[in-house]
Order: sequence, then C-alpha cells, then structure tokens
Amino acid sequence: MLSLIKKKILKILKFYLRDIDELKFQIGNSYFSLLNYEITQKARIDDFSYKVFSQNGEDGIIDFLLSTLKISSPKFVEIGVEDYTECNTRYIFQRHNACGLIIDGTKNLLKKVQNNPYYFKKDLRVHNEYISSENIFDILTKQNFISDVDLFSIDIDGIDYWILDSLPVNYFKIVVVEYNPLFSDKEITVPNIKNFDRRKYHFSNLCYGMSLKAAINLLVKKDMIFIGSNDLKNNAFFINKKYLNLFKLNLPSDSEISYFLNFKYKESRDELGKLTYLNKERSLELIKDCKVINLSNSKTEEKKIKDIFDL
Repeated sequence: MLSLIKKKILKILKFYLRDIDELKFQIGNSYFSLLNYEITQKARIDDFSYKVFSQNGEDGIIDFLLSTLKISSPKFVEIGVEDYTECNTRYIFQRHNACGLIIDGTKNLLKKVQNNPYYFKKDLRVHNEYISSENIFDILTKQNFISDVDLFSIDIDGIDYWILDSLPVNYFKIVVVEYNPLFSDKEITVPNIKNFDRRKYHFSNLCYGMSLKAAINLLVKKDMIFIGSNDLKNNAFFINKKYLNLFKLNLPSDSEISYFLNFKYKESRDELGKLTYLNKERSLELIKDCKVINLSNSKTEEKKIKDIFDL
C-alpha cells in the first residue's frame, strides 16, 4: 500500500516539476525577447548573465553570443550534462531549431533525457559514455559533429584540458569551458587519467580540471580568444578570432586575469563528503600534496601543488 502511495506522489511531483520547468523556459523567452543587444553590448560578458536552465547565468551569455553571431539554428556539443536538467545547452535546445549532441557517463542518460517534453520535437543526439582524450574524436565523427560546431561546452570536473587538446583548430565558434580558479594564475591541469573522478583524486573535491591560464593558452592555439567568464568565476568563454570584430565587448587584458580568479564560493569537503567551507588559502593548503601537470614546463611532468605554489 505504501509503495503504491509513493508511486502516485512521485507521479504528481513529476507532473508539477515539468510545469515549473516550462514556466522557467517561458519566463526566459520573455526576458530575452525584450533585450536589445545592439544597445547594450559594451561591457563584460558577465553583465549578460541570466539563468534559465544553466547553473550560474550561462544562458544569458550564450544567448547574447548566438544573437550577435546571428545564429538562429545552433549546432552544439555539450560534454558533462548529468541528466540534462541543469546545463549550458538545454535552453537553446528548447528555444531554437537546434541540432545538438550531449555526452555524459550518467547511468540511463537517454531515458532521463527522454523525459524532456521537447525531446521528440528536436534533433538531440545522446551519447552515454565516459569521455576521454582517446575516444572523443571517434565519438564526434560517428555522430557527425566533427565540423561546423557553433557552440562547444565542456564541464566534466576532470580531464577537460586533455579533451580540448584533442580537438582540431577552427572546430568551433563559441567555447564554454570550466576552469578551476583555485589553481590561480598558474598554467596547470590534472593528469590525463582515464575515468578521472575528482572525489577519488582527493576527498576535498578541490583538485580537478585546469587553470584559466591553461585554458587560454591552449585555446589560443585553436584560434579562440578569451572574452570573459560567468559571475561565479568558473566558466570561461571564448570566441573564434574570425568573428571577434562582430562584438563590441571590453575584452580582458593579461593584467585583468586576476578579476576572473576572484571567486567567493566554498566547496571543500572532509573525508566523509561533508562541506567544510574552507577559504582559498586553506583550500590550497589542503590539496598541497596533489599531483598536477605544470604545463609551462612540460605536458608530462607531474608536480605537487605545494612545489608549484611554494607552500
């Protein structure tokens, strides 16, 4: 009897959650339809932050970038979407006549994505596999996403650098990539470990991904220009240099990089997985024995955090 009641409650909750998602979507549409980017495109891109389905205002920034490039039917790839309820491409998937590929190792990903009422109306490919620098190119090729990609987003809390490094030059127009602001102004990344898990690499959850400088120096080789970050200071945005003249943004200079490292959030955890809310200094001290790659010297030499930061 209790199990039957639980099933009915879950069914009701799913119905109302779907309605709430639709309301969020429609409010987002109304908001963006009132914007005039021709007038407002004068500041940093974080001024365009607005959250619909993204985690930290990326929806607004992406809408601004696509609108400026006059892309009405975007072709996108997003790696690291969990169940596709809160991520960088869900809004443009629902709003536009988009063609998208999402990739994640989350169990039963396709079944979860099919719960989206827009799924059958759109062209969304779902690839359920843990990504690596070895398999990314084959996956993109098989899914026919190896060229003409308008937007590429990656957030897998791990070997993001090595996956980006595997992609060709001029592969994308817009790139959104997560970076680890705790790595400060150093050019570092975690090693290229298959099935990297930030929780297993260090219990604190703090040693993952790449630094902003690593992302900038890598993507400039792929003809991409850093144009800013989200409000939270953990997602960096890049534009292909061919289209930079279309924007009237105040582009960040090398001397302004510290602005994009001034994060405030606290996500450190103890051995039991409980949040401990450590500040930057104590967080860095906690992971001082973690090994990373110092890219300013080599792509293979592992060094401990404490040796790079002189802790």
